[in-house]
Amino acid sequence: MTDPVKSRGFDVPAAASLLTIYEYTATTSQTGWLEHLRGIATLFELKGPSFFHKHPARALFIFIRMSIVFATVIWRERSYLERSEWQDFLIAAEDEEETLQGIRIVNLLARVSGLIQGMLQPHNNPQSDWSSILDDLADWHQTWSRCLPACLPRSVPAGSSTEHTVLRKILWYTRLNVAAAFCQYHAAIILVHKWSHRSATQDSAMEPHPATVQEHALSICQSIPYLLAEEHSHLGAFYLLFPAYVACQALNPEQAERQWLAGILAQVARDKGIAIAKNLVHKLEEGQMGGKE
Repeated sequence: MTDPVKSRGFDVPAAASLLTIYEYTATTSQTGWLEHLRGIATLFELKGPSFFHKHPARALFIFIRMSIVFATVIWRERSYLERSEWQDFLIAAEDEEETLQGIRIVNLLARVSGLIQGMLQPHNNPQSDWSSILDDLADWHQTWSRCLPACLPRSVPAGSSTEHTVLRKILWYTRLNVAAAFCQYHAAIILVHKWSHRSATQDSAMEPHPATVQEHALSICQSIPYLLAEEHSHLGAFYLLFPAYVACQALNPEQAERQWLAGILAQVARDKGIAIAKNLVHKLEEGQMGGKE
């Protein structure tokens, strides 16, 4: 990183990104993966958005930025990823509609993490900003219905593969990236409703979750069997980490769906070797015992 020639190349961010995958799968520290993401977020920011305009850097940026957004939600911090110069170039260069909408939903999530930090500032209650992001999320869903109707999730009865679970039906998708985008959409709705009803002076208090939050959390639950389908291997398990974590926070501790989701995260850690899932379960248990989130 200090070499004036090598620091301008692709190898350093690529190696740091590879280490991110290692942290997800083999970390033994509760916070090591978050600390590493803070480092890689800083590295990407120092590169500047123009570095990521072309492949392979562009593909690497798209791959890593959801992890950075995930971390900012946990930190309750805004990031440079919500700024237009870090969002617009991804949209401008994409022609494939499914990929474009996947980029858009992560852009919206980056804005949500910024609003969360703003909500925690004294005397700051940006209700107009929350309304704006809800309008944009509604537009995102309407775009799917209008432009990609064949890619909308379909509801099917829960089969034998989901025996002994709390699910009566599951959501099935056309492709894995579509499932990931819809789960991120549901997670964004949950976060917006959760935080827009909070007072900046009540950091640990939370308004009762509206019915819509429960519905979106259930939609995430119903998407889990598709994400964990054998043909999706480890990638589907990676995609479920963020929405499952958000959905768990939206559900009451005594709800069967919450307990089932926590069990799914523990299963991902055990069967898929993704250690971060166990850390997320630990964070959820800490919040349940300490009244935190």
